[in-house]
Amino acid sequence: MKNKMKNKMKNTIMTLMVGIFLIGCTPKTDLTFNEMVSQTEVTAKEITKTAEFYESTSTKKLNEVKSVFGADSNTTIEVVCTSKGEVISKVIDSPFMEDEVINLPVKMTLESAEQLLLDAGYGTGVEGVADWSIVVLRRPLGPDFTFALYIFTTSKGYVSVNTVTGEVLPAGLEGCPCPFTDPCICP
Repeated sequence: MKNKMKNKMKNTIMTLMVGIFLIGCTPKTDLTFNEMVSQTEVTAKEITKTAEFYESTSTKKLNEVKSVFGADSNTTIEVVCTSKGEVISKVIDSPFMEDEVINLPVKMTLESAEQLLLDAGYGTGVEGVADWSIVVLRRPLGPDFTFALYIFTTSKGYVSVNTVTGEVLPAGLEGCPCPFTDPCICP
């Protein structure tokens, strides 16, 4: 009876160990755009607690995000986070003055913004695939902007998605999301 119990216990322990091993070997899913942005913020705040988020950029492949933060003594922190969670940072000895500060996290995910872009008619012709190659999460300088925007580079030009209202606007000369409208030079 004791031997049966010992064997059963050994089998149970062995099964648990194999399960834990298999879980550890299972590839993890890639981080989303917003998860990578969050990771860049954690890294910037480790460098200086007063780091302020300005923008993040990625290609449609979403294999990495490059974020920019304002830091102490007029310095800038650039942080790159890969979809696997690997992070590289550097401090630049000059201020970043292209955007307004964004309080993270933004409530709208990139996936939601991409769906709004698609719903607004910016598709590739393939069902469910939005037409864009680069996205920038930023709050451009200007007197009229209070919310962060996802600004997509599409085959039809720049298109912004407001992270609060969900409004989708082309960023041409009439809809340029910055004060430089002749010609529009942002994002």
